[in-house]
Amino acid sequence: MLNQIVRSNHDPADLVNLALLDTIAAEEQAGHKTPGRYCIMHDLGAAMLPKFGGDDPLLIDRSVRCYQGDAIYVFSINGQVFIRALQRVFTGSGKGLKAIAYNDCYDSFEFEEGSAFEIFGQVVQYWHGTRC
Repeated sequence: MLNQIVRSNHDPADLVNLALLDTIAAEEQAGHKTPGRYCIMHDLGAAMLPKFGGDDPLLIDRSVRCYQGDAIYVFSINGQVFIRALQRVFTGSGKGLKAIAYNDCYDSFEFEEGSAFEIFGQVVQYWHGTRC
């Protein structure tokens, strides 16, 4: 089975390297039988330290395309890609989301869901690792 590398067409600073899991590995790791549902990617930076960081592989459930409760998601706002914990907040104009960074050096921010917001998947597992 062939793993493929997919590169984002976003700003090079936000380049996302995805290594697609082959069907058997995805089924064994997640306990599901949906080919192509899962992929592995590396975090985009240090915003989620100490939970995970740039060298840590993340297992992403790509079938999650909308907010489904408090969890860590891969998403974009105006084309900029983030990996953050999302939490529902209520604003004066309706429902919004709060993007939470675990690293105190990064600010959390609130935004309203709209056409410039897109969820690419939910982080369902991560491993602490070092690239060879």
